[in-house]
Amino acid sequence: MANAGTVKTSVLCDISGWKTRKTNSHLAKTDDIKYRYLVCSLSNGWALTIEQDSSPAPINKKFAARFADLACCFKSEANVDPEIALAKVIESLEEKTGKKFTLVKKPLPLPEKWIDIGRQIDVFFDVDYNSGSQGSVRERLFGVGSDDE
Repeated sequence: MANAGTVKTSVLCDISGWKTRKTNSHLAKTDDIKYRYLVCSLSNGWALTIEQDSSPAPINKKFAARFADLACCFKSEANVDPEIALAKVIESLEEKTGKKFTLVKKPLPLPEKWIDIGRQIDVFFDVDYNSGSQGSVRERLFGVGSDDE
């Protein structure tokens, strides 16, 4: 069972919904694996995480101190449209903080557009682990400190 410091208890949001794929194993090629991608808060940054339905613990795939850096990984790692993923991040942060975010749209090419949205999220919600001005990001949002498993 996960304790208060595990990634499982520090899930910000699901960005993909449950998906299914065939296993890669030579022992079980016909088995299906259910999985989804999550954004989790760790003690030292954000993580794009994959959770399998049959696995007790999520696996961290990509790490970043801020959403401006993590945004492009949504497409490259999870094959999820970064704008949709970032909208889910915004919705979750609004729920956690009670603050209403207004995106300033700029005519930027991709991937600069995703990076800019991430930067706006980092600043507005003060969730950049490198420059958060109100103490521990994870502690403020989830009430847990630095006890990652």
